[in-house]
Amino acid sequence: MKTIALIFLIISTSTAYSQIDSLFWPTGKIRSVYSCLANSCTTKLYYETTGTLKEISVNLDGYKWIYSEEYCENGQLKTKFNPSATKPEERTEFHCNGNIFKKYSKSNKGIRGEYTEYYLNGNMSKHGFYEKTNKLIGEQKSGIWEYF
Repeated sequence: MKTIALIFLIISTSTAYSQIDSLFWPTGKIRSVYSCLANSCTTKLYYETTGTLKEISVNLDGYKWIYSEEYCENGQLKTKFNPSATKPEERTEFHCNGNIFKKYSKSNKGIRGEYTEYYLNGNMSKHGFYEKTNKLIGEQKSGIWEYF
């Protein structure tokens, strides 16, 4: 999160044309913060009604979504990823109690390779593999899948 705060600070202060806009919940707590350059918002921070951070999104020139983090209401990181990745990237998603929820590789074309999912208590719930479909974007289950 410190990295994103630094990116946000750099993006929002790197030019005389940038501006920071904020929206608020009816309670007065901050709802979202946007760092914008002309008509293009580059960094977005979203908050729960309680004031805890919910999501961070970073866009390149306001169009290409290059980084995202999502959080639980208790502040636990749920996931972080690059939604524009053209090559598969390892991803780990977490339950709000901190235990791993999913492990897999994904690009902007879909999930590829080994996939594992876990119950809330940390025990494995399913395991298998995904492969590319005949379509440009998408995936399909491949081989034998195990369910626990």
